[in-house]
Amino acid sequence: MAYTYIFGPVPSRRLGISLGIDLLPFKTCSFNCIYCECGRTTQYLNERKEFFPVENIFSEISDYLSNNEYPDFLTFSGSGEPTLYSKLGELISMCKTGFPEIKVAILTNSSLLYREDVRNECSLADVVLPSLDSARVESFLKLDRPFEKDKLNLIIYGLIEFRKMYEKEIWLEVFFAQGINDSLEDLNALHDAIIKIKPDLIQLNTLDRPPTESFTKPVSKKFLEDVAKRWNDLPVEIISRYKNRDEIENYSKEFELQLLSALKRRPLTRSDLTYVFNKPMVEIAKYLDILEFEKKIKNVILNKKIFIQILN
Repeated sequence: MAYTYIFGPVPSRRLGISLGIDLLPFKTCSFNCIYCECGRTTQYLNERKEFFPVENIFSEISDYLSNNEYPDFLTFSGSGEPTLYSKLGELISMCKTGFPEIKVAILTNSSLLYREDVRNECSLADVVLPSLDSARVESFLKLDRPFEKDKLNLIIYGLIEFRKMYEKEIWLEVFFAQGINDSLEDLNALHDAIIKIKPDLIQLNTLDRPPTESFTKPVSKKFLEDVAKRWNDLPVEIISRYKNRDEIENYSKEFELQLLSALKRRPLTRSDLTYVFNKPMVEIAKYLDILEFEKKIKNVILNKKIFIQILN
């Protein structure tokens, strides 16, 4: 069966094995972010609609899950903003009733969390991954280009209110672009907002794929590491991928060769690698990023596990 609304499953560093669900026509969004890998927003709006019949979407999900291994997560994401889908809560409830073993995640740009109905629907998920790229209007407008240009304070309010009612995991992503939201003023404003939002995790990211606008430039890994140190009172991790060995502090050629040697013997999971080398995954992942970028390794899904396999 050819699927219209679901994609994957894909191995995700954040969510394990994730089956993606796209609830909207392509590039329907409340933002028109300069860094989006899907291109410019073509349906630019903030009105919630049932873009596709909820029964049709659930039918596809059910068909896939009836004929394949269960993923770790059903992830509402795709090429637009999933909270624009007016039957989001109903669909999550259908998934939870039909497949209670599978967790649900939502990736959102946070633009509608100021609405109580959206917060209530998102609260049905097991993990919510909102974003907040700026707490200053000037950089927010340049980076995210929102449909509603005067709603930044409401967006931050929505995140704060959502935290008050939601006891499960909130992983807040912050995307940095060079010369736009990387000033000291931006960092201080974001820090103050995040303190109030109280996410369980803050994930720092920057550009590693072709953006919508060619003038968008990534910040350096050192910048992200410096932000993590500056925000040492917050639970911060860097999720932007490494592409160059000179980005790795105290890079070891010997360790890279040992890693490749282990993977030549047999495919290994990330847990296997942390055990074999007695190193934290945050360090091993830097080498894996580079090897994957150079097409020397790939991720393979087998028996609900993600294995790292060497490519000849």
